[in-house]
Amino acid sequence: MGGKEWIEKAADYLSDLLKTSTELRDKGYVASEVGELDVPEKYKSWSASEIYSKNIQHLLSLA
Repeated sequence: MGGKEWIEKAADYLSDLLKTSTELRDKGYVASEVGELDVPEKYKSWSASEIYSKNIQHLLSLA
């Protein structure tokens, strides 16, 4: 694990999290209203894909 490829994947994941949380916030959602979200296909094979929704909820709770 590590290296440039891993950093690029992590940056892409964080970018997607920020984009999705911003879209949900713009639609008026707050963290407590977001249940389990479908994990995007490109992250389903990741070992911790089940925390995707929790990451979105956390980002929504920061605003």
